[in-house]
Amino acid sequence: MSSLSSICDINMSFIMRLFKRGPSANEFFTAGMDAFADKEYPLAYINFMRAYKITKDIRTQINSLINAAAAKEKAKDLITARQLLLHAVNLKALIKYSNKDIIHSLRKAYNLCSKTTAPKLLSEISALLMYYSIATKELALAKRLYDKIMESTASDSLDNFAIELYDLLKDRSPELWDREKLFNLPSALSDHKNILNSVIEVIKSTSALSIQLASTKSRVRVGENLSVTLTIKNFTPLTIKRIFFNPGGKGIISGGLEEDGKAINLVSNQEIKFEYNLEAQLTGSWIAGPVLIIYEIQGREYEIANEIIKLEIEEGIKELGLLLELEEIEEDFEFEIFSQLENTGKTIIDNIKVVIKIPAESKVLDGAPEKSIFSLSPGDKFNFSNKIRFESGILGKKYPIKLIATFEGGDRVEEEILLNGKIHS
Repeated sequence: MSSLSSICDINMSFIMRLFKRGPSANEFFTAGMDAFADKEYPLAYINFMRAYKITKDIRTQINSLINAAAAKEKAKDLITARQLLLHAVNLKALIKYSNKDIIHSLRKAYNLCSKTTAPKLLSEISALLMYYSIATKELALAKRLYDKIMESTASDSLDNFAIELYDLLKDRSPELWDREKLFNLPSALSDHKNILNSVIEVIKSTSALSIQLASTKSRVRVGENLSVTLTIKNFTPLTIKRIFFNPGGKGIISGGLEEDGKAINLVSNQEIKFEYNLEAQLTGSWIAGPVLIIYEIQGREYEIANEIIKLEIEEGIKELGLLLELEEIEEDFEFEIFSQLENTGKTIIDNIKVVIKIPAESKVLDGAPEKSIFSLSPGDKFNFSNKIRFESGILGKKYPIKLIATFEGGDRVEEEILLNGKIHS
């Protein structure tokens, strides 16, 4: 440290004592950031915690706790880091941070706990993360947490709360609709009561009905169709208002609920089925779905979106049709040949090479005998013509004219027409 820096530090310390003021929270926080940048993690932690203790601003407290947790993580003290993050989460809930932000912090704390040898430390994090994942409809995350808890040999009241919470998602009992389901939150979750209604609404929406998709096959070719059945079973009286089936990016979907917006009223424990037709259009893996169902119960609208169909789409069978026609021109020994190529299959045909073969006794007057076609979509046609002339009189025999086509991913295709020769004077 230079002598000038030392003098400045001494003077600053003297001024602070003179006016009876210590460093501010921002100064401690800045000192913590500097120490962290210099990899002095114990010192960084001390300064962040000092900033946390003297500030009255909750957001500054949250930032101080998060950075103190980062310093403890770098120092390999994962248990303390987890405790600091959890405290920051509780403060975020207190001033109503977004659920997305809180889940991000909880995931971080969960990952820290997963690295320790104390699985019981996961309980509070798991319960909170389960709680928020349900509130935000991240049901796949809720399912993973549930599976992890069920695999664990150690359990406590918080684990049991998380299990019961997830079990409610699978509860198909109409009793949930006969009375309001209230939760007695564990004390560890008392700072998070503000999302209780969101949790209840999600549980209601997921327990009102079940959805199942079934397809006739899992592998199709481009251009082929397959039938998909959507089965809906409800567990309480409701009205289905809309069903949306996301087609994904590989094909088109038709059928299902009428597009005129006609609602369907269901009593308890009904099962209805809708048939869809899926047409594959592009090769590769096709994920069709999810299915979004919008429905109404007791005047309130809910929605549920899940279920997908996974398909593999293979290259379709390529079919190329050829057509040849012949027309005699008034001038002696001249003919015009009309050729047509048509994609008669259900998949695109690329890189088509076509050549017309004429008798050795003739020559081409007009039109190239060889052509290249970049691509033909299903149903598309390509037409061209050639004029040929015989150098001498045509004898009374048949002269073959051939149209030959080759294309990428397909076999050679030929079409032949016979020119009936006749004697010219």
